[in-house]
Amino acid sequence: MLDALLAERREILTKPRLSTADRRALERVEREIGELPTGETPEQMEAMDIIQQAARSLKKAGGGASR
Repeated sequence: MLDALLAERREILTKPRLSTADRRALERVEREIGELPTGETPEQMEAMDIIQQAARSLKKAGGGASR
């Protein structure tokens, strides 16, 4: 069930433009799936990679936040 929902979500998100019906379907699928980790779309994965690279650079330079 989850695999089918994730496949449907991925199919919707890869469309260049979302119709009103697509948006409604996406909302329904996301409600059924529930909370997912970040990095589901290519854009989100790229953004997370950039954030992680920046964090590593800051840590090496001694500019990371102290805990």
